[in-house]
Amino acid sequence: MKCDLIQAWIYEHFPALGRKQLRDTYVETEPHARHYVTGRATSATADVRVQLDALTYDEVIWSPYGVHRAG
Repeated sequence: MKCDLIQAWIYEHFPALGRKQLRDTYVETEPHARHYVTGRATSATADVRVQLDALTYDEVIWSPYGVHRAG
């Protein structure tokens, strides 16, 4: 199953959230959203809010694409 752009953005910035699964066949030349496979499981909005509220500064990746921009 493909990963939506917003899901990929969330996975990159908030790695502790969601039920992400990485594709074994991902190649760095592909769009980064293709790095993930997602299911159709959903979380209740209230549960996601609790998870977001519990995040600490260290659990957020503020510059997830820095490695790809180097060079």
